Amino acid sequence: LTTGTTTAAQAGEDTSVSESDPVSVAVDGGVVTLTGMVDVSRQLLERSGGLADEAIGRDLAEDLARVLDQQVIDGSGASGQMTGLLQTSGITSTTYTDASPTVAEWRAQVWKNYRDVVSAAGLEPDVLAWHQTRAAWAWSSPDTVERQMVCIDLPVAQTVVGAVPTTKGSGTNEDRTLIWNRESVHLFLSPVTF
Repeated sequence: LTTGTTTAAQAGEDTSVSESDPVSVAVDGGVVTLTGMVDVSRQLLERSGGLADEAIGRDLAEDLARVLDQQVIDGSGASGQMTGLLQTSGITSTTYTDASPTVAEWRAQVWKNYRDVVSAAGLEPDVLAWHQTRAAWAWSSPDTVERQMVCIDLPVAQTVVGAVPTTKGSGTNEDRTLIWNRESVHLFLSPVTF
């Protein structure tokens, strides 16, 4: 839906009620295939008793998970890639630039972005994704009474994702923290086959 329905208080028993027609558009989500191939000799498969097949399958699955995370977060939308969250037009963003950042200042920007997302989308974010290095920085920075700053009042559940970029910006030294509402972001997957 691009325009939702409306409701309002009815002025009286015989007065009109809020009437609206939702507007919808068809969205072409595009199909992206993540794939990999490994050539092995029949002898390796037979002599390993299935261990080679299992090891290769596990290795492919681990890399598939890595590539899927990268695509969901920062896929370009071109050349067969998904359009990642960071490449989606119209998303709400907050820029925080500081040569000597503190966790308290960063956390204030997370709350500002939270407010802006609620204002723009009408949905409260419930997930925060950040890279391991940002999480380690935040968790290792206590406040003046030695409490871990990040656990005090972040507005959403936190998850560490290695695919969150840390080399953005002209100096390739910027990282991203993402917050979103799970109900507003959809990813449809087919079963993984080997």
